[in-house]
Amino acid sequence: MNNDEIAFSKVNIILGMFGEFFFIYIGADMFLNGDHYETNTHYNRYLIDVIFPLSCFFVLITIIPLISKLFSSEKGLVITGNGIIINAIAPNFGLIKWEDISKIDVKEIMSKKFIIIHIVDTNVYLERVKNPVFLFFLKRKINNYHYLISFSSVLLSINTEELLRLLQQSFKEYKKLDSTEMN
Repeated sequence: MNNDEIAFSKVNIILGMFGEFFFIYIGADMFLNGDHYETNTHYNRYLIDVIFPLSCFFVLITIIPLISKLFSSEKGLVITGNGIIINAIAPNFGLIKWEDISKIDVKEIMSKKFIIIHIVDTNVYLERVKNPVFLFFLKRKINNYHYLISFSSVLLSINTEELLRLLQQSFKEYKKLDSTEMN
């Protein structure tokens, strides 16, 4: 089985960073010039004073991973004979072995397609997560949606349909190899 490496899309990362800077610009403008946003029906200076710190916090926690991915030499997704390594999502689960994957499919949520990787035993991968905040949200995700790993191809230099085809083809090759080894 060949190793396939898919790089990060530097253009999409830069566009995401511009979007975040625009978001913080709007928040700063509302904070500094809140009186200009006064209307007869919708004005709450306290709400405006809360939006700016929240926008700064949001940008801070999301732009740091984007900057690290922009200057990183590692690939966004690596498909090997042993499994998949997805560096485009947080948290990074490391190598997701083919034998631990039950199926790979796609789900459309609000016109955005996400690749879903169904894991046989999610506890193995939950044990790899050290951050308690990530762990909390991952457990909620499993309870609500019944899958652990989902990601979009936005940060990758491949579209969702091609990536899904590549993943499913590699998964079928592994299953074919696995069944011939058992015989």
